[in-house]
Amino acid sequence: MELGLIDIHSLTHNMKPSQPIVIDGETYDLLSMNLIVSSKYNYDGIPDASIATQFIPTRIENEKIITAIEGAINIQVGTLSCADQATITAAEEINASIQKYIYAKGI
Repeated sequence: MELGLIDIHSLTHNMKPSQPIVIDGETYDLLSMNLIVSSKYNYDGIPDASIATQFIPTRIENEKIITAIEGAINIQVGTLSCADQATITAAEEINASIQKYIYAKGI
């Protein structure tokens, strides 16, 4: 199985907040992201995960990338058993993408 070719620029240009973020009068219309996912199995064999995500408001001005770390949005989930549906869906999609990567790399 091969991963499809993608435009690497689309990875960052497509990560946008649901509404532009305004901090000190400046509009941040992009998000940079730090993501940590730890997969695990519960005692009954059911897969689970813990997730830590940081979304950082980002903008590009005069070919410079400007981030507003003070406006970062942090989300931490210790287990999916008590997560909301949006978090569970995101975790499932992350897992599916990583599984495709594992197969593509022959891991």
